Amino acid sequence: MESGDIAFKCNFATLEEEDEEEEEGEGRDGKEIAPTPLVVSRRADRAFEEAGPVLCSALDGLELPGFPGVEVRVRYATEHRAGVVLSTGKQTRAGALETPPSAPAPGGGENGDDGAGGAGRKPFELSDAVSGTDPLKDNLALRRCVPLPAKDAEEEEGEQEGGEERRSGEQGARGEEEKLTNARKTAEIVNELSDEIRKILRAHPLNLERRRQGKAVANALLLRGCGARAPLPDFAQRFGFAKACAVAPTKIIAGLALCAGFEVLECEGGTGDYRTSLSAKVDAVVGAVKRANEEQRRRGRAGEDKGAGGEARAEARPLSPSSPIFVLLHVKAVDDAGHDRAPYKKMAWLRAVDAALERLTVKLSDNLEPFEGAPGVVVAVTGDHSTPVEFGDHSCEPVPFAAAPLLAVTAAAKAKKKKTKGKKKKEAENGGGGSESDEEGEIVAPSEEEMRRVVSELATAAEEEEYGPFPSLSSPLASFDETSASRGSLGRFPGAEVMPLLVRLSAAWGGVGRAEVNEKERKDRL
Repeated sequence: MESGDIAFKCNFATLEEEDEEEEEGEGRDGKEIAPTPLVVSRRADRAFEEAGPVLCSALDGLELPGFPGVEVRVRYATEHRAGVVLSTGKQTRAGALETPPSAPAPGGGENGDDGAGGAGRKPFELSDAVSGTDPLKDNLALRRCVPLPAKDAEEEEGEQEGGEERRSGEQGARGEEEKLTNARKTAEIVNELSDEIRKILRAHPLNLERRRQGKAVANALLLRGCGARAPLPDFAQRFGFAKACAVAPTKIIAGLALCAGFEVLECEGGTGDYRTSLSAKVDAVVGAVKRANEEQRRRGRAGEDKGAGGEARAEARPLSPSSPIFVLLHVKAVDDAGHDRAPYKKMAWLRAVDAALERLTVKLSDNLEPFEGAPGVVVAVTGDHSTPVEFGDHSCEPVPFAAAPLLAVTAAAKAKKKKTKGKKKKEAENGGGGSESDEEGEIVAPSEEEMRRVVSELATAAEEEEYGPFPSLSSPLASFDETSASRGSLGRFPGAEVMPLLVRLSAAWGGVGRAEVNEKERKDRL
């Protein structure tokens, strides 16, 4: 995206079929379409990795008859998702698409010319102050795009005095009217775009074949969340990191990361849906940290080589205070299960994420060499919103947040693994069929049948044993969930405090994790 472009995140969706009794094929895309048909399903099909790119290719570059100066780009993302970018192009930015006579700019003159015969006409600019076409719920009518109301200006105290202040107020009002004019025109463009997309999708051979096979057709692209590329501060510079990386196959997360200066790591097998490889994501994170270690070592060795007077320099060490890095690992499948209202699938993916976190911390600790005086490596787990399975959509509850020194988490993970291996070995010896899993194998979500069995066992255990009293704030919490987190020592805080908190914890925990591990190893040897 460039400055002046606007974009929408989109869903391929299924609308109530139009012209069901008419013959399919020739002439179908020439028929009039209803402006607001019913949205039967906002997600045409999650398994859309083959059909999605085909339909996006058919939509990419489509022309809008009423707005020939507007360029349309369509890109496939994951599952049923896509992205649409609207641009006015170089010629349009130079004035080819001007504010129309039907929407005069302020100033009193016709065509927005301030009475000067058109000399004041300004090129049209796309506006992101418009709504989408997505009703956000199934079985509601497709929406028409409308300009969003401008924020109410703060009431000024007292009366403005003086000619300069009056002129300033007039210019401000003119600017607001110009923005509203642009928003109105953009809404017209988006509505024509929505209609043209439906015409193409309705007649596309892929959809005709899906209809014959009895599959849900993707006969609409729901547009939502209009936005423009905003100048964001560099994340790494803002928080004092040498580098910021992200493993995020989900396109909207990757896009935001790029805008904030992150390096988005390639991750073969990471798909941003139920097919994703958590093992591949773990390896991508570990690889990023190892490369940072190696770079720090090279810099240290180079510094030693350049030392003057034969003075010995300090040994090169990884992840020094002068070059800490930040790595974001994003998992989408848990959220998908909430949207699909699939409780057992959500539980299965939470278990898979738990296994991935265990492997990640163990691998990281095996590849790092902590040293005295350096900020500690901190592992944090959280989410950006809740997606309750009973609701099937995002909700506004506070999300849990947990952070701990890497080595402390690793010690707990290794203890858990040792206990699990002993249990499986005992089951195998007793003929229970238990076996040790391949530690380097793929991390997969348990089956729905297995999760139902787990839930049944938990229900039985709950009946046999009552829950004890709440732990004190100083006690470690044994689980990561909203209820447990609410009893933690951090309390409730806004998302803007997450990064400052992690930076402070990293400095405060410089040697805590290692001390705990050393003490445990000493006791084990005794």
